[in-house]
Amino acid sequence: MTTTLYSNARVFQGASSGTAADAPAPTAFLVRDEVFAFIGDEAGARAFTAHPDATVDLGGQLVLPGITDAHTHLVMMGEALGQVGLTDARNLGEIQRLLAEARAADPDARVLRGRGWLVDSIPGGAPTAAMIDEVVADVPVYLDANDYHSCWVNSAALRELGITRDTPDPSGGRIGRDADGQPNGMLFETAAVEYAWAQRDAAMTDADRDVAVERVLAAYSAVGVTGVVDMALNEVALDALRRAADRRGGTLPLRVAAHWLVSNTDDDAQNLAQVARAGELSAQHASPLSLIHISEPTRPISMSYS
Repeated sequence: MTTTLYSNARVFQGASSGTAADAPAPTAFLVRDEVFAFIGDEAGARAFTAHPDATVDLGGQLVLPGITDAHTHLVMMGEALGQVGLTDARNLGEIQRLLAEARAADPDARVLRGRGWLVDSIPGGAPTAAMIDEVVADVPVYLDANDYHSCWVNSAALRELGITRDTPDPSGGRIGRDADGQPNGMLFETAAVEYAWAQRDAAMTDADRDVAVERVLAAYSAVGVTGVVDMALNEVALDALRRAADRRGGTLPLRVAAHWLVSNTDDDAQNLAQVARAGELSAQHASPLSLIHISEPTRPISMSYS
């Protein structure tokens, strides 16, 4: 049993029954085998445990409960952190400038990916492939919208994806088209998932996904996030998280609850097969992943890391 005394802190305490509003904030606490054993001042902590195994001076820093991000996509977020950020670009010219600069900075890249653009930054709220082609036409460009419910691509990406005027809209999604029926560069909902995201997943290697996972774990740890809910986990993302846990002796630096992504195929048998596969994956490994709930075959399956 190991006990650590943390002192010289400002410990946040929310309103609770029996605690006076003007009560002094705790300045010290004891952690015994990863469980809080005492919270108060240093004198009280030392009275509780005279000889802690270790002492950490927090230098007057504020101590808060761990934060939970209740809606994320872990691997996708890790990838996004390495892409061209477009959220602060408030007009088409700024977006085009950022894309041109990114292309010039990495002329050997075979694809350009960005994220976070806002609809009201585009003239008429109607992005087109031609707008991207003006600055980057030689490689495929994939730009996820800020809400991640659509993807804006250039003409090279449409060719890479094999999307033409004859390509049907997928169930639950839509391929944007111009007045003549030609694809205009917008992929909505499942069209983004089944074309742009599927292409991304196929092009990425396990090494790429490992880099993305390490990037997002570091980002969350840096700001005090200790738990997340992944809203659309799939098999490649699961494998990446398991590799990250393996590199850490079977644990992760944050708790993960995940909804398993079941792609609606409009075929009950295929949908149920995806549910069965999720159950197999959960049962196969003595990892932190466990299947805790299935609602409907066409909706997410809840799973969690503990």
